[in-house]
Amino acid sequence: MTPEAQNAVLSAVAPPEMGKVSGLFNVFRYLGGAAFAAGFSAALSVGAGLSLMGALAGLCLPAMPGAPRAP
Repeated sequence: MTPEAQNAVLSAVAPPEMGKVSGLFNVFRYLGGAAFAAGFSAALSVGAGLSLMGALAGLCLPAMPGAPRAP
């Protein structure tokens, strides 16, 4: 990573959180983002599955009495 990227990352956070962000940035730089990409893909898949299950559950709920119907 270039110094410009590190500067952009560190300037985007509040001063009390710079230590955490710096450590996280260094871990990503060290690992090359491989662990992050694998974990992110899995988390995104789980989130999509949960969203789909929630939408299907919402479709199965009975309508509220007296609620206006959609056109």
